[in-house]
Amino acid sequence: MVAVDAEDRKDKPLPLIRMTARIEPEWLIELFPDGVREQSSVEWNRQTERVEAVSALLYDELVIQESRGAMPDPEPPPNCWRRKRWKQASIASSTGTRSMNS
Repeated sequence: MVAVDAEDRKDKPLPLIRMTARIEPEWLIELFPDGVREQSSVEWNRQTERVEAVSALLYDELVIQESRGAMPDPEPPPNCWRRKRWKQASIASSTGTRSMNS
């Protein structure tokens, strides 16, 4: 839903929305493909005390669809600073040796 007509009010913290319009995510993807992107991350869930995988579809900075799942793949993403250490530890454990930097 998008606010088509809104007015800021000095006496109240929220704006007055006079008119709204329904927007479907598919419309944004079809009309503005360069403005839509996918984002994947992991987040700590305090209530369940677990790491969750979060996948989101965004239009600019607006989340238009989001899903949360169980623990993601244990391999860190390619740009993660821990990836090198994770690979070293995996190789060391599979060969039965220890890394010099452990």
